[in-house]
Amino acid sequence: MRNCRKQLRKYLINLIFNSKCSINKIDFTYNYTYKKDFEHHISECKYLTDNEKEIIKKIIGKLPDGSKLCHGDFHPGNVMYYEGKYYIIDWALGMQGTMAYDVARTVMMMKYVGIQ
Repeated sequence: MRNCRKQLRKYLINLIFNSKCSINKIDFTYNYTYKKDFEHHISECKYLTDNEKEIIKKIIGKLPDGSKLCHGDFHPGNVMYYEGKYYIIDWALGMQGTMAYDVARTVMMMKYVGIQ
């Protein structure tokens, strides 16, 4: 099982860092963007002061909007292997954004949250 997880992790890293990742090449227009998602989570964060929240929101405002489909919760637990193919599942947090958003969120979850 451990070797399978290592192989899956390696595959996912290659997939998300490959510039030809097909998910993030799909044009997508939706009223919920990754920037709105960031702003929502920053507003709800109880560990930041109001001043820190405002500073972070200004930085978020300067990020590119993006017009591509983002998964929003891309990690090994949302990849299914069936009959020789990988499938990305659980699109409940799908949103409009940039590939950088999906990559950054995945790295953050795998490195700091401990999702393996």
